[in-house]
Amino acid sequence: MSMLCFSALSLQGQTTEDAYRWSQTSFAGTARYVAMGGAFGAVGGDFSAFNANPAGSSVFAFSEVGFSLDYSSFENSTLYKNNRSTNEENLLHFPQGGIVLVLDNTTNGDWSKVAIGLNIERVHNYRQTHAVSGYSQGGIDQYFLDYAQGRYLGDISILSGENFQEAYRDIGERQGLGYPGQQALFGYEGFIVNPIPLADDDDPTNPDIVDYRSNTAGGVNGYRHALFNTHKGGINKFTLNVSSVFQKKLFIGLNIHTYRLRFQQQHNFFEDGYSSDSGIRETNFYNRLETNGSGSSFQLGAIYKLSNALRLGVSLQSPTYYQLNDRIRQVLTVDLNDENNTNLRLDPETETVFPDYDFRTPGHLRGSLAYVFKDKGLISVDYTSKNYSQMQFTPADDLFFQSLNQTLNDQFSRTQTWQVGGEFRLNPLFSFRGGFIHESSPIALEEHLETTIFSTGVGLNFGPSTVDIAVVNAQRTNKYRMYDRGLTTPYTLDKEQFSLQITYRLKL
Repeated sequence: MSMLCFSALSLQGQTTEDAYRWSQTSFAGTARYVAMGGAFGAVGGDFSAFNANPAGSSVFAFSEVGFSLDYSSFENSTLYKNNRSTNEENLLHFPQGGIVLVLDNTTNGDWSKVAIGLNIERVHNYRQTHAVSGYSQGGIDQYFLDYAQGRYLGDISILSGENFQEAYRDIGERQGLGYPGQQALFGYEGFIVNPIPLADDDDPTNPDIVDYRSNTAGGVNGYRHALFNTHKGGINKFTLNVSSVFQKKLFIGLNIHTYRLRFQQQHNFFEDGYSSDSGIRETNFYNRLETNGSGSSFQLGAIYKLSNALRLGVSLQSPTYYQLNDRIRQVLTVDLNDENNTNLRLDPETETVFPDYDFRTPGHLRGSLAYVFKDKGLISVDYTSKNYSQMQFTPADDLFFQSLNQTLNDQFSRTQTWQVGGEFRLNPLFSFRGGFIHESSPIALEEHLETTIFSTGVGLNFGPSTVDIAVVNAQRTNKYRMYDRGLTTPYTLDKEQFSLQITYRLKL
């Protein structure tokens, strides 16, 4: 739920930010599940409890259908070079809908019940907007210089008879150039980087030139930056569940999960504050990244009743295997510091489509304990261990993926998540609930990136139907960089979330 110095825009192939983004899940589900901190691994009897333990569906006493509505407000605060920016946003959506069919065995066999369930949840919502502003001693020229250095000028410039759109497309299709070559093209044709003539030749257009220098210079305070970063999309999970009860003590279950992933990032970067002798007055670099894909996983679980009051639960979630594809749209606008104050717009008028790739998230193991106070309520505790260093891009024998997977193994660590929930039934109509979640940092040596969530709620039981209400307060800290190369200046994003959720359930 938190990340260390990942790039706000990382587009040369896949990145550590991508890996973590596809592997994390939001705290979401039905209102009862959310109000009790998701501590349902040994409780069951709830649609979102499928995710905690697939054996939980056979705890249902009746067939049911239900859906949830969620309203969330966010306050996003960024800190960049001692300058803080804050913005707020709101979101209304349907995070969950499900149905479970309970089939009782009327004979006297060992298997007393079978439950079949279907649940749809948005397990991660990427919607987020944040703004960053402040001064930095490093400029975006470093980004373009990093891509240009060592490349022949003839490979990263517009050839005779070409226009920019044709050059951008041709470079993107050339082996050994591709996306990095396109970024170098932007830097050179945008006059942000200048070629350094060869030692024996003063011609600055010699196609054999491989060294470059910046055409910008920061002012007294450095470069002034403004970034507007918008994320959209999410991961929807479709769960097919089956569970059964053996000798009225052992509940066992299986989930088959399929996923639909959609993500869009708009990264709009602005820079000015140049000195009077800089060749550039203003720079605006717009990037839109889209990722789409699908995935699948399975989950096994069991709940055992040690007594009528005490229950133990365990579940094993397999890794999720995704097939993904990326595409990007870019536009660079530059105001030159020349006699005419020229405004230069470099628009490829096309998208760059990257090759499809596969990704495996880490699986996890969850242990649970619950104590039920007859008809008065319950208290439950869940513990989950998840090793983020096991994230992996495939095929593993690809040299780029080998390097990236090694970085994932070095940077990430195992998280430990504790979830505690309680429910008190005041009478058959009213129930009061509370929950707490603490997750350790997934980043090695970065303990301050841990996540803490508090939740509370009430339940109204009308017999044939129930209405559950939950309130959640969550705080998360993320760290980003402006770009993955060159301009890697970090900034911090503190995100505070307030959510109000309502779930309606109807017995069938």
